[in-house]
Order: sequence, then structure tokens, then C-alpha cells
Amino acid sequence: MTGLQQPQASKPRTQRFTQEDIDEIIKISGYNESLKTAKARTGAAVLFAVETAMRAGEICGLTWGNVNLERKTAYLPMTKNGNSRTVPLSKNAVRILERLRDEIEQGETCFQVKSNILDATFRKLKKAANRDNLHFHDTRREALTRLAKKVDVMTLAKISGHKDIRILQNVYYAPNMEEIAELLD
Repeated sequence: MTGLQQPQASKPRTQRFTQEDIDEIIKISGYNESLKTAKARTGAAVLFAVETAMRAGEICGLTWGNVNLERKTAYLPMTKNGNSRTVPLSKNAVRILERLRDEIEQGETCFQVKSNILDATFRKLKKAANRDNLHFHDTRREALTRLAKKVDVMTLAKISGHKDIRILQNVYYAPNMEEIAELLD
């Protein structure tokens, strides 16, 4: 087959959640009122993703048996790349899990929302918030960019499960120059 050209790889997304994006989605989700609806638990998942850099599927599959609130860790026995990893939990991430534990009837999974429901609900939330440019996975980029201000790149790779640091740096770490300027002062 001569004359055929391989398509160029698409450029990685650079979209990040702003605090305004997060605030608007959380407001519309009803997260601050109750966690009894899938919509509110999707809001909780957005906040949790920004705190932990976990993927949507990892959040939906997170079980209470793999969470240690005292040690502030979440164990993921099987991730996208086929490996397990332990994710450290910030104070905010622990608070989200405590609310879920206290406010909704206990099931095996923490968020009690399946991946397809999370995806559909997130799409509705972003549309209602007039944030059509956002994807749930953008929370991972936002989380890793925030975490990069607190930990070194090797620790960041361990948290995110990246084996190739170049992918982490080129795809997920997306600071803007204003943030870098703030770090210089």
C-alpha cells in the first residue's frame, strides 16, 4: 500500500478545571445539600478526583475495604495499566469519604455510582454549568498540576501510576505561566 500516510498523533489536551468550573459544577450537583443522589455523588467524585488524581473508573470502583481513613490511603488493586497502587488522601479527600460514609447507605463501593452513570451525569452537569469544554479526565490533569507544587516528579509519578515520566510531564502537568511566576516569589 504505497501512497498512504500514517495519521499524525493528536496533540494532548491541555484543558484544566478552574476553581470557577469546580465551584459551578459542585453548586449544580447539589453536593453541598445531600449525597443521596447520583448527581451529588458525581459532584463528590469531581472534588475527589481533583484531590487524588484518580481516574473516573478508579473512583467508581473504590471500595470501603480498600480505604484506610486513619492512614489516609486508598488502595487500587487494578488500575488502567494493570498494576496496583496506593493513593495518598488529602484532608479534603478524607472529608469527602467521611461524608459519603455518614450520609448514604453503605454499599461495597464508596461513591455508589457506576462509571456509565458518572459519565452521563457529569455530561449533564457540565452542560448545565455551561462548561461543555470540560471532560471528567481533565480533573486528573488539574490534580497532578496542583500536586506538582507539593511533591517531586518521582513522587507524582508514583501517586498517578505513571511509569513514563515524559507522559506525566507532557500530558498531565500543565501549569500556566502565572502559576510559575507565583512560585518564583
